[in-house]
Amino acid sequence: MEVRRSYEGLEVAAPTPTFGRTAEHTPYTHDQLQSESPYGLPSPPPGYGNHRGQDKGFLDPSETHTPPKPKKRRKWWIVGLVALIIIIAAIGGGVGGALGSRSKNSDAASTSTTSTASLTISNAGMPTTAASPSKLAGMPAGTATRTVVPSAIATASKSICSDYLCTRMLSAISWTSQYSATIFGAGVHNDRLLYKNGRDTTFDETWSTLPGVFSYPPVVVSWGEGRIDVFAIGLDGAMYERHYDYPAWSPEWVSLGGFFTSPPAAVSWGAGRLDVWGIGSNSQMYHKAYDGHWDNEWYSVGGNFSSPPSAASWGPQRLDFVGLDTSNTLVQNYWDTDFGGWGEWNPLAGTSLKSPPVISSRASQSVDVVGLGNNGSMMHISYNRSWGSWEALNDGPKGTWGSEPVAVVSDTDQLDIFAIASDGALWHNRLLSNVRGPWTYLGGVCQSAPAAVGKNGTVSVFCINLSQSMSTRTLENSTWTEWSGLDGEFAIVL
Repeated sequence: MEVRRSYEGLEVAAPTPTFGRTAEHTPYTHDQLQSESPYGLPSPPPGYGNHRGQDKGFLDPSETHTPPKPKKRRKWWIVGLVALIIIIAAIGGGVGGALGSRSKNSDAASTSTTSTASLTISNAGMPTTAASPSKLAGMPAGTATRTVVPSAIATASKSICSDYLCTRMLSAISWTSQYSATIFGAGVHNDRLLYKNGRDTTFDETWSTLPGVFSYPPVVVSWGEGRIDVFAIGLDGAMYERHYDYPAWSPEWVSLGGFFTSPPAAVSWGAGRLDVWGIGSNSQMYHKAYDGHWDNEWYSVGGNFSSPPSAASWGPQRLDFVGLDTSNTLVQNYWDTDFGGWGEWNPLAGTSLKSPPVISSRASQSVDVVGLGNNGSMMHISYNRSWGSWEALNDGPKGTWGSEPVAVVSDTDQLDIFAIASDGALWHNRLLSNVRGPWTYLGGVCQSAPAAVGKNGTVSVFCINLSQSMSTRTLENSTWTEWSGLDGEFAIVL
């Protein structure tokens, strides 16, 4: 079966795979590797947090004690021992009470948050502080130091998309016949990745969790039934992978090396195959593939980029990937065995974009690219055996767009496009074959670019709302459901 992927992941599932275990990953060796991590945190001294201090004794050293007479030594020894036990018990009770009080306060603080606070977190082999890439055994934990949303905006009654161009914070896929959608997002404290499964319009009651601290929002992809792969950039700038292969997740994040200054892009053209891209510290695009085992090194496909990459595949042995160059012009490249492997960078001039581009494939020999133009219009260009011209997808919101778009293939030759207006409201457009419908107002107040997933004509779309929890709507049988809350607490900026 033909497999097509968009920026958000799988649209048409491949046959059930037989998964071979990933080989050991070779550390990154490219020249762009930095010896010190700019995101790393200094390690604490050995045993930090565990020192209890030197015991000074429980008796006042200023006291004087009359030595007992030899014949009463045993009696006074017993009395002294009893007194010592009493003093220790008294001091221990005070310390225990203080610790118990702090534990109760901590429990109360956890109880006051959403249900995600009750999730059990396990580092699963991750070190407790960031380290240099050559020493990593798992994704480093720590405190992210990237952009922070001003508190006045984060607690305001309006969407941050009115003042910032909201970027992608969520990723959604369809990976099994049991679920129509699974949505992923970084937790509000950037200490975990939360995910929830949905069946049509019904979702799990609680969020599941994968621990981790991220420099950029992770992306997810599926090569078919029962398989999920998550890619993320750690605090050390390296790419990390973790996967679900029915019925269990891999035990820990595994470093694929590298040093990246953008979110990753990932795609699968079929069972057992993964391709992932990122922008290096030298602004070039890098690629690594999995085909039973991961490539030993990252391969530079060149370029000079000002945006994250986006990638799609219209079938086996074909990859298309795009990005913005330093003039914000869209440039496209490909890998195709029928044309000798890697292609050349092709600038698609005629417009400049101010949002990262999104590429999707809804048919063989065909791709679509959508992005927000510097002219304020949502722009679209397509390839169908040859590249067409840029067109503006006008008739949308009266004001300006407030987020980068997302595009998802929901059925044969059908592309659904979503974006947030500057007032936080969600809008939808559909391209069916060569016919484009009008923009549809879906309302809500979102604080992130949307994420969407489509399967057999049904489309589910998600965004982070004003309370930083998740909201969703579903288009089924040509009818949109009302907004539904999925709870949780999510980061709106990393």
